[in-house]
Amino acid sequence: MRILLVNLPPDVRETMFPLELASAGAALKLSGHDISGFDLGLDRRASLASAAAACDVLVCMPDSDTWPLFSRLLAQLEPDARRLVVVGGTHATLFPDEVLRDEMVDLVIPGEPEEVIGRAVEAWHHRQPATVPGAVWQERWTGQGFVSAGDYLRIERLDEIAPPDRDVFPIDAYKGMATRRTHYTQIVAGRGTDRTRIFSPLASALPGGRKVRSPRKVVDEMADLVERFGIGEFHLEDDGLLEQPDYVADLCEEICRRVPQVVWQCPGNNHPDDVSGEMLARMAAAGCYRVCLALHDMDPAAMESLDWSWDVARLEPLCRRAQQEGVQLGGYFTFGLPGQSAEQMRAAAAWAADSGLTWAQFTPLRLMPGSELWQRRERLAARIPPQRTIRRAVRRAYWKFYLGKRRWRAVLGELNRRNAGQLLRRAYDKMVRGRPY
Repeated sequence: MRILLVNLPPDVRETMFPLELASAGAALKLSGHDISGFDLGLDRRASLASAAAACDVLVCMPDSDTWPLFSRLLAQLEPDARRLVVVGGTHATLFPDEVLRDEMVDLVIPGEPEEVIGRAVEAWHHRQPATVPGAVWQERWTGQGFVSAGDYLRIERLDEIAPPDRDVFPIDAYKGMATRRTHYTQIVAGRGTDRTRIFSPLASALPGGRKVRSPRKVVDEMADLVERFGIGEFHLEDDGLLEQPDYVADLCEEICRRVPQVVWQCPGNNHPDDVSGEMLARMAAAGCYRVCLALHDMDPAAMESLDWSWDVARLEPLCRRAQQEGVQLGGYFTFGLPGQSAEQMRAAAAWAADSGLTWAQFTPLRLMPGSELWQRRERLAARIPPQRTIRRAVRRAYWKFYLGKRRWRAVLGELNRRNAGQLLRRAYDKMVRGRPY
């Protein structure tokens, strides 16, 4: 069958290689299907209707930001009973009861797609009603015998999954906002987390805790990408990467031994208590130059609504060690937590500015569909500060953090020239308009 993988841009100024979509594409290609790609972020004048005209299956893996756009694009297509529309993936923050309200959607895969999508597509193609674990069907298909069997299918052996297909989408076209090397891409070392993250839909989409790919498999993929595409930088998109120190040590050793020329960073929401000075030294020796921490706030009372806590006293010595090792330590802060006052937000911004962090991101609270926090939204709504107050606090926080110690010079100095202009435009939105992106 002819299958079109549809990628939508999270931000028109920063395109990101569709890693999860490419992983599902690899599974479909192994099943013998003809795979092609459509990325509206690379060519905003392109037409989904034209791209989809000759395809039997459309596959998109949106999040809550890009789902409305995909839904509008679907509405422009003529209904076609001979075409299957599949939505899903672990990063989709929309779940079956919400997505299936769109009559154009036939099938939702809310969890890991690789072992589900091929079996579901084959069952639909041959009109052989089947129970496919992890597949949730539109009502018209359940009426024809296609049974929805649970929301998720957990894949235990990540080493057995084929690496993402990086031939469908032009890898050189994707630009990182904050990278050292011009040629970069994302890579996955594992999935899931052993920590409670009620603010993340991934905690629901990947139940059962942390699981990993072997360091050998991860570096096999790195080495292949270096050879085929000249990739010089990797972003390990994995919120739980640093939870297992022994795994990190083995991964760093494998990188040093086989691809010592690359650099990499951990842009996920890493818990600060998982990071030690010894770990930073080991990672720096293996080429890691940036680690991102999910801080949210420094006040334990403010973080209660997120069920999140960390040892604030550890951060200062950790920042000093990071500077010694040449690693940028960045922090994600959340403004607009339930009950948080404007004074508390200003205090968090002042604390961040006086910290040893290299960079910081201040983001308004988002109740992400699919997360446990989203389920509590009605109880929390009355305690969330007004959006105008939050935007003002975000704007002031960026000015204070980046101009107070002229950190912006250090941040820009780390980037390749292609990205500096994009970063400045994004900084304008943050500092002047109070917008996170």
